[in-house]
Amino acid sequence: MVKKALTVLAIIVVMFADSCKKDSDVPPDPPDTNISGEVVSVEQSTVVISGTAPTDAKEVGVCWDTVSNPTIEKNHLAGKPVNGKFSITISRLLSNKQFYARIYAADNNGVYIYSTDLPFKTKVLLNAGTSAATSLGLHDAVLNGYAYLTEGVPLAWWFEYGETISYGSTTPEQTITGTGKKYLSFPISGLNWHQAYHFKLMVRIKGETFPCADLSFVTLGNQPAIGNIIIDNEELDHTILKATINPNLITTTVVFEWGKTTAYGHSVTLNPINGSTGIEVSTEIAVEQAQEYHFRVKAENVIGVTYGTDTSSISLAVIDAAGNKFHACKIGDQYWLTANWRTLNYNNGDPIPNITDPVAWGEQIQGALCFYNNDPANFAVYGPLYNWYVISDPRGICPPGWHVPTWDELYTLYVFLDEGSGGGNLKEAGLEHWYPVNAYGTNSTGFTALPGGCRGQSTAEPTPEEKGAFHVLHEIAYFWTSDSGPSGDAWMAFIMGNNGGLWIAQSGYKYYGNSLRVIKD
Repeated sequence: MVKKALTVLAIIVVMFADSCKKDSDVPPDPPDTNISGEVVSVEQSTVVISGTAPTDAKEVGVCWDTVSNPTIEKNHLAGKPVNGKFSITISRLLSNKQFYARIYAADNNGVYIYSTDLPFKTKVLLNAGTSAATSLGLHDAVLNGYAYLTEGVPLAWWFEYGETISYGSTTPEQTITGTGKKYLSFPISGLNWHQAYHFKLMVRIKGETFPCADLSFVTLGNQPAIGNIIIDNEELDHTILKATINPNLITTTVVFEWGKTTAYGHSVTLNPINGSTGIEVSTEIAVEQAQEYHFRVKAENVIGVTYGTDTSSISLAVIDAAGNKFHACKIGDQYWLTANWRTLNYNNGDPIPNITDPVAWGEQIQGALCFYNNDPANFAVYGPLYNWYVISDPRGICPPGWHVPTWDELYTLYVFLDEGSGGGNLKEAGLEHWYPVNAYGTNSTGFTALPGGCRGQSTAEPTPEEKGAFHVLHEIAYFWTSDSGPSGDAWMAFIMGNNGGLWIAQSGYKYYGNSLRVIKD
């Protein structure tokens, strides 16, 4: 009876003891053993490995060796995990070598756990590349590359090429051996002209194939290139046109177009040309005197047509009896000579008297001329100074198709130049002849007015000598018209160096000496 009671008591005590155990006496959860890794990338001497390790690990990292199941006893690198994840780059590895890596983690007690093996093989150490293509032609090229060889290790190589980076064509595979740098080249043909091609060197060594960098080239041949047209207007009845054309290795037809407008209307076709550099071509065309023409060059081959820019020019105006050549400019609808008229004779060949004496000059009532200061050097630059009687002489002084402007024609020029305020556009630019000042002198019209001065009185009651005095060389340009003024005197225009105007006035006396500019009929 006593024994049975003791047994029951023992059971009760045990039950009571179990009910009084603390929570801390409960065994902890098993440790986190989630550990894994991945080989991210492999190069000739480096590898990138990512890893996942327990978040409560004291240390994590990667270990590696050339045999499987490496441990931290050999090569290892610690990582810096973020939420248990990390990445490590291992460098200075041997190329073309088999390696094994594992992720490791250590707890606070120094116990290490490892992932399964992560095998990888470094790439072959290869120093090779694609070089620029050479010997480019219309349909062919030479592809180039290089490779450094190791003695006893054969290297196979070839090129891939095509119009895109998909290539599509290859050169024959070749194998070489040796030591050091070798230059690799292969000619290709059957290409299209003026076409872009991609190519790259391919090499195989120890069973592995490696592509080198992509390069590109463009085969020769293009639509023609045209240089500026050159216009030779030094003859009265014809103009010589010249241009430089590069056919770009493809047979090219050249056409010169010309006419009085940009519609042209006339053309001449030259013999076909070919080559790879600029070739000068030319033609001669018949023209009217002092006429504005537009010119253009057209060059065409199978690739395309190239047009030169439109160029306008005025054909030669006059060659006088002394052989002087005169060009013309177009201002509005008027054609003017671009230099002072300088004849020393009437049209019938009679000489125009050259009056040097100042008193005799002031007494003239017949045609006469002179040189400023009676100096032939001034005649060479500015031409003669004529009195108005030369203009009215029936023997005439102007070449066929030209005349001394009337007052109305001069006024038309005046209006075109913004009521005379644009007179500076008539003046030769700079201070070579205009000085000490040349206000607003641009010569944008091409008229090239020169300050030849004048001859005549400068006071109301001149002495006989003062009637033949010279004045304002380099400062003022005077030009006669063919019209007399209301009081029987003649009209003239003048341009001054110290302002930008064109002025029309009555001269006061027909014996004055002024320059002449003539206008086209």
